[in-house]
Amino acid sequence: MSSSTLIRRCPAQKSSLLKRRSARETWQNEMTEYVVRFLVGGALVSIFATLGDILRPKSFAGLFGAAPSVALVTLGIALYTHTPDYAALQSQAMMAGAGALAAYSIVVSNLLIRARLRAFPATMISLVVWLVVAFGLLALAGGPL
Repeated sequence: MSSSTLIRRCPAQKSSLLKRRSARETWQNEMTEYVVRFLVGGALVSIFATLGDILRPKSFAGLFGAAPSVALVTLGIALYTHTPDYAALQSQAMMAGAGALAAYSIVVSNLLIRARLRAFPATMISLVVWLVVAFGLLALAGGPL
């Protein structure tokens, strides 16, 4: 019995079949997005890494690592699949995360060097700082929490 015959004969099963088809299509769309993100992100990581090797001083090499390329791919996909407003929210979240990472880095290095804490407690304390700063910046920007 074909699916079209099943739909004509049994309307109660129509919604079940459509839900399964919708779930399968959603899963395929998500997987396609991950594959595109992986391929384009990998290519951009390679380009940025090459750029980091070319530029002087070598301390700039870390600036051109994975984070800028992954952010660019994420924003590109957000613009392609969603509205510009959605991409703007994504960029606000990325900026809040970057600010929180800076705060985390400052706190963890001070705890390790000046307070001479062990790595695990310093990391856990700094993680709390990261969360407070990230969500605080998102709240200030008017983004979703």
